[in-house]
Amino acid sequence: MLRRSPRLQFILTAALMVVWGGGVLAQTATDINAATAQNRRSELEKLIEQRSTELQKINQQLEDTRQNLESTASERMNLQRELNSLQYNINQLKLSIQADEITSQKLELEIDTLDYDIQDIEISVEDKKKAITELLQKLQQNENTNLLVIFLKNKSLADSVMETQSIQNLREQLSVDITNLTNLHKTLNEKVDTVKVKKGEIEFRKQNTLTRKSLVEEQSETRKVNMTQT
Repeated sequence: MLRRSPRLQFILTAALMVVWGGGVLAQTATDINAATAQNRRSELEKLIEQRSTELQKINQQLEDTRQNLESTASERMNLQRELNSLQYNINQLKLSIQADEITSQKLELEIDTLDYDIQDIEISVEDKKKAITELLQKLQQNENTNLLVIFLKNKSLADSVMETQSIQNLREQLSVDITNLTNLHKTLNEKVDTVKVKKGEIEFRKQNTLTRKSLVEEQSETRKVNMTQT
């Protein structure tokens, strides 16, 4: 019997430790990345909830200013009423600007969340493609052997039935994986489309903000002129 020298045994052991350790390190890095992504998701959800709460408060303030505008409309026409109306308009425009800015921030946070979803789906798609490829290779190997050969090469009928059933299971699993892959692609496309829609809404709200800021300046200037006249 051949005996390994202590030096050779040490080298082999060290090599195994490196290979095994590399696998552990790779798995550890994957776990850390997953944990980091999960923490970021939780942070995004909290931030989105905060923006939603802020929007509710601003919407309530907008409703209050709307009621103030309605009350001034019922007052007798005079310069003070016009000044009040202008001020309420200015307040409403400023609140609308805040609402648009917060909504844009909320949409950007939702886009960040969707980006994580898209990354997860893309990884699942690649994994599913690999699984389908492996199944196709196994089926191709088994398809070259017909049922008669299977029954002849096995020692017992039970073994033949088990091998035939194994081929059938591979086919069924392939069908399931292809269906899942199709659904993943569909979900991925929906997420990407949602991101596009949200980005479009952000751009729309930015344009609204610019328009409203111009209106605020005009209304403020008009009010200054009226106050000077008064």
